[in-house]
Amino acid sequence: MTNESGKIAGFSSEYANVNGAGRPLLDRRRPKGRPVLLWHGFLGTSYSWHKVTPLLADTGYSILVPDVP
Repeated sequence: MTNESGKIAGFSSEYANVNGAGRPLLDRRRPKGRPVLLWHGFLGTSYSWHKVTPLLADTGYSILVPDVP
């Protein structure tokens, strides 16, 4: 499900511009998938969701997982 760099297989790494600051996020959008936003807790990263994201994506959801400071 994950590769050696800690990224989640099948997800693209992108940046979102939020108030002038670039924020990394993992993205696996599906045109007809219901959107799911996964938000990690304090001191976490998007990788915190590495077991859940592939399962949700495989069932057809459109997944966004931001990395927040």
